[in-house]
Amino acid sequence: MREQQFFCDDCQKWLPIPKHGISLGYGVDSNGKKVCFACCAKRDIAYMQNYDRITLYLTLDSENHYTVSNWPSSLVMRVTHSRVGKHNMTGQRLTVYFTAKDGSKWWGWHCGNGNQLVHCRRLKQ
Repeated sequence: MREQQFFCDDCQKWLPIPKHGISLGYGVDSNGKKVCFACCAKRDIAYMQNYDRITLYLTLDSENHYTVSNWPSSLVMRVTHSRVGKHNMTGQRLTVYFTAKDGSKWWGWHCGNGNQLVHCRRLKQ
């Protein structure tokens, strides 16, 4: 039986669709192009470098440390410092600090308990 594949429009490779799990192994951009998870990470890094802000996801890793990642978790950065504060609407605000893959320093904020979104910005020099 022939394995199912998809074509990544960024790296120009045919890649296998995973047999297990709920993911197809790719994301689809606003133009309908399929992009493998490794290229998703490259796109997110480029976006961070160009725009100094990005919305990512906050999770706990297996060692109970916070991490900040993109949707497919192909770009994962460990939080170096965090602090909990108050928020007037959600009750709690978590502020996190991390270093991006290019060495730049970033911070982000997460509010509430019903989501994983962390709104990130590059720290000023």
